[in-house]
Amino acid sequence: MLLELKRQKFLVVACLPLGGELVDLGPCETFVLYSELAGKEPVEMPLKDRKHFLARLLGPEDAVEDRRRVLTIPSLPVTHKLREGTRVRMRTMQPDENETVYRMFLAASETGQGYSVDDTLSLRQFRSWFLADAYNVVWEVADSGHVIAFSSIGQGPCARTSKSTVCDSNIVLRPEYQGRGIGIEIAEATERLARSLGYTSVLSDTPAGSHRSADVMSRQGYCVVGVLPNCANLAGHGIVDLLCCYRSIAHMKPFVASDDATHASRL
Repeated sequence: MLLELKRQKFLVVACLPLGGELVDLGPCETFVLYSELAGKEPVEMPLKDRKHFLARLLGPEDAVEDRRRVLTIPSLPVTHKLREGTRVRMRTMQPDENETVYRMFLAASETGQGYSVDDTLSLRQFRSWFLADAYNVVWEVADSGHVIAFSSIGQGPCARTSKSTVCDSNIVLRPEYQGRGIGIEIAEATERLARSLGYTSVLSDTPAGSHRSADVMSRQGYCVVGVLPNCANLAGHGIVDLLCCYRSIAHMKPFVASDDATHASRL
Protein backbone atom coordinates (compact mmCIF):
# COMPACT_ATOMS: atom_id res chain seq x y z
CA MET A 1 0.00 0.00 0.00
CA LEU A 2 2.76 2.48 0.93
CA LEU A 3 4.65 1.76 -2.28
CA GLU A 4 1.53 2.41 -4.35
CA LEU A 5 0.82 5.66 -2.51
CA LYS A 6 4.40 6.81 -3.10
CA ARG A 7 3.95 6.10 -6.81
CA GLN A 8 0.93 8.39 -6.64
CA LYS A 9 3.22 11.17 -5.31
CA PHE A 10 2.06 10.96 -1.71
CA LEU A 11 4.58 12.12 0.90
CA VAL A 12 4.84 10.72 4.42
CA VAL A 13 4.59 13.80 6.66
CA ALA A 14 4.24 12.09 10.04
CA CYS A 15 4.30 8.74 11.81
CA LEU A 16 2.06 8.14 14.84
CA PRO A 17 3.09 5.39 17.29
CA LEU A 18 0.27 2.87 17.79
CA GLY A 19 -2.13 5.05 15.83
CA GLY A 20 -3.70 2.16 13.94
CA GLU A 21 -4.60 -1.50 14.21
CA LEU A 22 -4.36 -4.35 11.71
CA VAL A 23 -6.15 -7.67 12.07
CA ASP A 24 -3.00 -9.74 11.60
CA LEU A 25 -0.58 -7.43 13.43
CA GLY A 26 -2.57 -5.71 16.15
CA PRO A 27 -1.73 -2.11 17.19
CA CYS A 28 0.77 -0.52 14.82
CA GLU A 29 2.08 2.81 13.56
CA THR A 30 -0.01 5.07 11.35
CA PHE A 31 1.60 7.06 8.55
CA VAL A 32 0.12 10.46 7.71
CA LEU A 33 0.40 11.09 3.98
CA TYR A 34 -0.02 14.21 1.89
CA SER A 35 -0.47 14.82 -1.82
CA GLU A 36 -1.03 17.98 -3.87
CA LEU A 37 -4.25 17.64 -5.90
CA ALA A 38 -4.19 21.00 -7.66
CA GLY A 39 -4.35 20.57 -11.41
CA LYS A 40 -5.75 17.04 -11.28
CA GLU A 41 -9.04 16.24 -12.98
CA PRO A 42 -11.86 15.40 -10.55
CA VAL A 43 -13.54 12.01 -10.86
CA GLU A 44 -17.25 11.67 -10.10
CA MET A 45 -17.98 8.93 -7.58
CA PRO A 46 -21.16 6.89 -8.20
CA LEU A 47 -23.93 7.58 -5.68
CA LYS A 48 -23.86 4.10 -4.16
CA ASP A 49 -20.09 4.35 -3.66
CA ARG A 50 -20.42 7.79 -2.07
CA LYS A 51 -22.96 6.47 0.43
CA HIS A 52 -20.71 3.51 1.27
CA PHE A 53 -17.69 5.80 1.64
CA LEU A 54 -19.53 8.21 3.97
CA ALA A 55 -20.87 5.34 6.05
CA ARG A 56 -17.34 4.03 6.51
CA LEU A 57 -16.01 7.50 7.25
CA LEU A 58 -18.65 8.41 9.82
CA GLY A 59 -18.98 5.02 11.48
CA PRO A 60 -15.64 3.16 11.65
CA GLU A 61 -16.03 -0.40 12.91
CA ASP A 62 -12.61 -1.82 12.09
CA ALA A 63 -11.20 -2.35 15.57
CA VAL A 64 -10.62 -5.96 16.55
CA GLU A 65 -11.38 -5.17 20.18
CA ASP A 66 -11.59 -2.25 22.57
CA ARG A 67 -7.93 -1.51 23.32
CA ARG A 68 -8.49 1.90 24.86
CA ARG A 69 -9.29 1.19 28.50
CA VAL A 70 -10.97 4.04 30.35
CA LEU A 71 -9.03 4.50 33.59
CA THR A 72 -11.51 6.66 35.48
CA ILE A 73 -14.47 8.88 34.69
CA PRO A 74 -13.80 12.32 36.23
CA SER A 75 -16.39 13.54 38.70
CA LEU A 76 -17.40 17.00 37.52
CA PRO A 77 -17.87 19.82 38.32
CA VAL A 78 -14.76 20.70 40.29
CA THR A 79 -13.39 24.07 41.33
CA HIS A 80 -9.76 24.99 40.83
CA LYS A 81 -7.74 28.05 41.77
CA LEU A 82 -5.56 29.19 38.91
CA ARG A 83 -2.00 30.26 39.62
CA GLU A 84 -2.91 33.86 38.84
CA GLY A 85 -5.62 33.78 41.51
CA THR A 86 -8.90 33.29 39.62
CA ARG A 87 -11.12 30.48 40.88
CA VAL A 88 -12.61 28.55 37.97
CA ARG A 89 -15.09 25.72 37.78
CA MET A 90 -14.62 22.92 35.26
CA ARG A 91 -17.84 21.15 34.31
CA THR A 92 -19.38 19.12 31.55
CA MET A 93 -20.59 21.23 28.65
CA GLN A 94 -24.38 21.34 28.17
CA PRO A 95 -26.16 21.09 24.76
CA ASP A 96 -27.63 24.59 25.13
CA GLU A 97 -24.08 26.00 25.29
CA ASN A 98 -23.20 25.02 21.72
CA GLU A 99 -23.71 28.53 20.41
CA THR A 100 -21.75 30.08 23.30
CA VAL A 101 -18.63 28.04 22.56
CA TYR A 102 -19.17 28.50 18.81
CA ARG A 103 -19.03 32.30 19.23
CA MET A 104 -16.02 31.90 21.49
CA PHE A 105 -14.27 29.85 18.81
CA LEU A 106 -14.96 32.45 16.12
CA ALA A 107 -13.56 35.21 18.34
CA ALA A 108 -10.46 33.15 19.12
CA SER A 109 -9.77 32.33 15.47
CA GLU A 110 -10.11 35.99 14.50
CA THR A 111 -7.34 36.87 16.97
CA GLY A 112 -4.99 34.20 15.62
CA GLN A 113 -5.22 32.00 18.72
CA GLY A 114 -4.32 28.85 16.81
CA TYR A 115 -7.30 28.11 14.58
CA SER A 116 -7.99 28.97 10.98
CA VAL A 117 -10.31 31.83 10.13
CA ASP A 118 -13.37 30.47 8.32
CA ASP A 119 -16.10 32.98 7.49
CA THR A 120 -18.34 30.17 6.22
CA LEU A 121 -18.18 27.93 9.32
CA SER A 122 -21.74 27.36 10.50
CA LEU A 123 -22.87 26.30 13.96
CA ARG A 124 -23.89 22.91 12.55
CA GLN A 125 -20.44 22.38 11.05
CA PHE A 126 -18.77 23.46 14.29
CA ARG A 127 -20.83 20.95 16.28
CA SER A 128 -19.97 18.20 13.82
CA TRP A 129 -16.25 18.91 13.59
CA PHE A 130 -15.39 19.92 17.16
CA LEU A 131 -18.06 18.65 19.55
CA ALA A 132 -19.59 15.47 18.13
CA ASP A 133 -18.28 12.23 19.65
CA ALA A 134 -16.01 14.20 21.98
CA TYR A 135 -15.71 14.72 25.73
CA ASN A 136 -16.46 18.43 26.10
CA VAL A 137 -15.96 20.61 29.17
CA VAL A 138 -16.31 24.33 29.84
CA TRP A 139 -14.36 26.49 32.24
CA GLU A 140 -16.24 29.23 34.05
CA VAL A 141 -15.38 31.82 36.70
CA ALA A 142 -16.61 30.22 39.92
CA ASP A 143 -18.15 33.37 41.39
CA SER A 144 -20.01 34.60 38.30
CA GLY A 145 -20.53 31.55 36.08
CA HIS A 146 -18.95 33.45 33.16
CA VAL A 147 -17.59 30.89 30.67
CA ILE A 148 -14.00 31.74 29.76
CA ALA A 149 -12.87 28.61 27.90
CA PHE A 150 -13.82 25.20 26.63
CA SER A 151 -11.86 22.10 25.76
CA SER A 152 -12.75 18.92 23.92
CA ILE A 153 -11.12 15.50 23.74
CA GLY A 154 -11.93 13.21 20.85
CA GLN A 155 -10.47 10.56 18.63
CA GLY A 156 -7.52 11.82 16.59
CA PRO A 157 -8.22 12.74 12.95
CA CYS A 158 -5.60 10.25 11.75
CA ALA A 159 -6.78 7.36 13.93
CA ARG A 160 -7.45 4.24 11.90
CA THR A 161 -9.43 2.24 14.46
CA SER A 162 -12.59 3.04 16.36
CA LYS A 163 -10.75 2.79 19.70
CA SER A 164 -7.43 4.44 18.97
CA THR A 165 -5.29 5.55 21.91
CA VAL A 166 -4.31 8.71 19.96
CA CYS A 167 -6.64 11.62 20.69
CA ASP A 168 -7.12 15.13 19.40
CA SER A 169 -7.52 17.96 21.88
CA ASN A 170 -9.04 21.37 21.17
CA ILE A 171 -8.76 24.25 23.61
CA VAL A 172 -10.33 27.68 23.10
CA LEU A 173 -9.85 30.61 25.47
CA ARG A 174 -11.67 33.92 25.34
CA PRO A 175 -9.27 36.50 23.84
CA GLU A 176 -9.47 38.79 26.89
CA TYR A 177 -8.06 35.99 29.08
CA GLN A 178 -5.00 35.31 26.93
CA GLY A 179 -1.48 36.07 28.11
CA ARG A 180 -2.15 35.20 31.77
CA GLY A 181 -0.95 31.59 31.81
CA ILE A 182 -4.52 30.27 31.90
CA GLY A 183 -4.14 28.41 28.60
CA ILE A 184 -1.22 26.39 29.98
CA GLU A 185 -3.20 25.27 33.03
CA ILE A 186 -6.24 24.34 30.94
CA ALA A 187 -3.98 22.37 28.59
CA GLU A 188 -2.47 20.48 31.54
CA ALA A 189 -5.86 19.57 32.98
CA THR A 190 -7.25 18.61 29.56
CA GLU A 191 -4.37 16.21 28.93
CA ARG A 192 -4.93 14.54 32.29
CA LEU A 193 -8.61 14.20 31.41
CA ALA A 194 -7.54 12.54 28.16
CA ARG A 195 -5.33 10.14 30.11
CA SER A 196 -8.28 9.28 32.35
CA LEU A 197 -10.30 8.41 29.25
CA GLY A 198 -7.64 5.88 28.22
CA TYR A 199 -5.69 7.88 25.65
CA THR A 200 -1.90 7.58 25.71
CA SER A 201 -0.91 10.31 23.23
CA VAL A 202 -2.21 13.50 21.63
CA LEU A 203 -2.00 14.60 18.01
CA SER A 204 -2.96 18.22 17.53
CA ASP A 205 -2.16 20.98 15.08
CA THR A 206 -1.54 24.70 14.93
CA PRO A 207 -0.97 27.12 12.06
CA ALA A 208 2.62 28.19 11.48
CA GLY A 209 2.93 31.73 12.81
CA SER A 210 0.49 31.27 15.70
CA HIS A 211 3.13 32.08 18.30
CA ARG A 212 0.91 31.97 21.41
CA SER A 213 -0.50 28.56 20.51
CA ALA A 214 2.95 27.26 19.55
CA ASP A 215 4.35 28.48 22.87
CA VAL A 216 1.69 26.61 24.86
CA MET A 217 2.33 23.41 22.91
CA SER A 218 6.10 23.76 23.25
CA ARG A 219 5.83 24.17 27.02
CA GLN A 220 3.64 21.08 27.16
CA GLY A 221 6.32 19.03 25.41
CA TYR A 222 4.80 18.69 21.93
CA CYS A 223 7.09 18.09 18.98
CA VAL A 224 6.32 18.81 15.33
CA VAL A 225 5.97 15.50 13.49
CA GLY A 226 4.65 16.79 10.17
CA VAL A 227 3.90 19.88 8.11
CA LEU A 228 0.89 20.23 5.79
CA PRO A 229 1.56 22.97 3.22
CA ASN A 230 -0.93 25.83 2.87
CA CYS A 231 -3.64 24.27 5.03
CA ALA A 232 -4.54 27.08 7.42
CA ASN A 233 -5.86 30.62 7.13
CA LEU A 234 -4.30 32.46 10.08
CA ALA A 235 -5.63 35.89 11.01
CA GLY A 236 -3.10 38.54 10.04
CA HIS A 237 -0.97 36.10 8.05
CA GLY A 238 -3.20 34.61 5.37
CA ILE A 239 -2.64 31.07 4.10
CA VAL A 240 0.11 29.31 6.07
CA ASP A 241 1.36 25.78 6.70
CA LEU A 242 -0.26 23.62 9.36
CA LEU A 243 2.07 22.07 11.94
CA CYS A 244 1.10 18.58 13.17
CA CYS A 245 2.22 18.30 16.81
CA TYR A 246 2.45 15.14 18.92
CA ARG A 247 3.20 14.19 22.50
CA SER A 248 2.89 11.11 24.69
CA ILE A 249 0.71 11.36 27.80
CA ALA A 250 1.14 7.72 28.84
CA HIS A 251 3.21 8.80 31.86
CA MET A 252 0.56 11.18 33.21
CA LYS A 253 -1.53 10.43 36.26
CA PRO A 254 -5.26 10.23 35.50
CA PHE A 255 -7.35 13.20 36.53
CA VAL A 256 -8.66 12.83 40.08
CA ALA A 257 -11.25 15.19 41.51
CA SER A 258 -11.53 15.94 45.20
CA ASP A 259 -14.48 14.40 47.02
CA ASP A 260 -15.77 17.85 47.87
CA ALA A 261 -16.31 19.66 44.57
CA THR A 262 -16.43 23.03 46.31
CA HIS A 263 -12.71 22.87 47.04
CA ALA A 264 -9.73 22.93 44.73
CA SER A 265 -9.42 19.87 42.55
CA ARG A 266 -6.26 17.82 42.34
CA LEU A 267 -5.37 18.87 38.81
